Amino acid sequence: MMKRALVLCLLCAACGKGAGTNEPTSDSCDGRRETARKRVQDAVEYHLQCSSDTDCTQVEFATRCFDSCTRAVNTQGVSAVREAIARVDQTVCATYEQDHCPLVHPPCMQATAICKHGYCR
Repeated sequence: MMKRALVLCLLCAACGKGAGTNEPTSDSCDGRRETARKRVQDAVEYHLQCSSDTDCTQVEFATRCFDSCTRAVNTQGVSAVREAIARVDQTVCATYEQDHCPLVHPPCMQATAICKHGYCR
């Protein structure tokens, strides 16, 4: 019985899942995609403040791990968001495609960023 449990644990580890759970590990496709999304989203959220519509613009919200079209940010935050994307692509997403992880490209609509209640939307 102990040998069977050990084999099960090894198989689960090889699949990128915790033993007996469906939770992705940080090395799994899902885990890397969510980590990448969170890191880029943090950069976006840090650069939302605005005074007028001219303070806001759209910036790509996509890496080698995920594609979610664009997000509104203040114009001063564009380079910071792009740097966050580059960092994620070089680290978290570096082998995403090689590991046969799926990358879905959704249909994107052109959006216009506006300033509403002091935040770019």
